[in-house]
Amino acid sequence: MNWIKNFNNHIGFLDFSEAERLYELASDAAKKGPCLEIGTYCGKSSLVIAEACAANDSYLITVDHHIGSEEHQPGEEYFDENFYDERLDKFNTYPVFRSYIENFPNKESILPAVGDSKEVSKLWPKNYEISLLFIDGSHSKKSAFADFKAWSDFICKDGYLLIHDVFPDSNDGGRPPYELFEYVKGDKDSIMGLPIKEIINYIKQLKI
Repeated sequence: MNWIKNFNNHIGFLDFSEAERLYELASDAAKKGPCLEIGTYCGKSSLVIAEACAANDSYLITVDHHIGSEEHQPGEEYFDENFYDERLDKFNTYPVFRSYIENFPNKESILPAVGDSKEVSKLWPKNYEISLLFIDGSHSKKSAFADFKAWSDFICKDGYLLIHDVFPDSNDGGRPPYELFEYVKGDKDSIMGLPIKEIINYIKQLKI
């Protein structure tokens, strides 16, 4: 598989075991329709999902404004000076992402949407479903929950909702993705195995 060949050379926060599982789920999901990713960064996970989509005659829409999340800004923990664009005076991952796409054999299966996730969702056709929603955008609580609420209604009946960076122990990573997972789970012991529409309908009864 092409994504494996250059996996270690691509910049990103997805580890190999996560990528393998992501490819497996995306391969199943792509048989039902397009996949959608929130939080492209440099496209490491995008290439994994896109290859699964290409193998199943589907495609990936990946959404990101490419100016970094809160934790990527100057002075923050994950700021990388290599992505600071002096011309824009902003963090900017788009050029690296674009270079990855250009060297990817299945580039026609990746459709970048450059903009704020919530704003992009407003342009999405109401009756056009997605088979997989991968939430890996900003890790602030406001943004993580906004991404979920903006896109969850578009997931098809047998689709997948995936949340990256879910760490029960706060020493291992930021809390908002885990808090979103707990919110999705609600007072149920587990949501694993439940139909996605049942999960979403249940969530709509909850408040944060």
